[in-house]
Amino acid sequence: MQLSFWKPVAKTLLAAALAVGSQAATLTFSSPSPVSAGQSLSVTVGVELQAGESLTAYQMDILFPSFLEAESVEELGYFAANGIFFSPGFIDNHLLTVSFIASALSGLDEMVTTGPLFRVNFSALGPGSGTVTADPLSVVLLDAQFLDLAFDIQSGNVEVAEAGAPVPEPSTLLLVFTAFGLLALKRR
Repeated sequence: MQLSFWKPVAKTLLAAALAVGSQAATLTFSSPSPVSAGQSLSVTVGVELQAGESLTAYQMDILFPSFLEAESVEELGYFAANGIFFSPGFIDNHLLTVSFIASALSGLDEMVTTGPLFRVNFSALGPGSGTVTADPLSVVLLDAQFLDLAFDIQSGNVEVAEAGAPVPEPSTLLLVFTAFGLLALKRR
């Protein structure tokens, strides 16, 4: 009888321990609106911190598709206002990377809320669809004790249409499909 009481308690404690252990900071990449070839677009990289987490330094490499050309990297948010060091990285449009983007805060300073870290500015070379993301093997996120933070990555989607081709807005597409639907009903 005592054993049957402890089984559900043990399962609940194990599930709670696993849930706490699985919390991680999330690197987020924005998905900009579609553009046409020849236009510029930007992808903002941010971090979502869990309760009790902090960030004092980061470093990562960014990977992007071949229809984009990286132009520059700008620091944003808390690190831009309070950081003591920022490396915009090294752009290599042949290897499709921006390597060694890094920043650090001074002394006991720490970022404790969700927010943007930096923005990567691109030129759209030609049509295509793909993702901008971080190379997970290059990511280092350090907390206030300079310990590694566990992390997940939420990649950003980018779409580029052919030059001169109009890029329809989602609401425009909805209106067009609604009009076709009404015409089809009217013909019946």
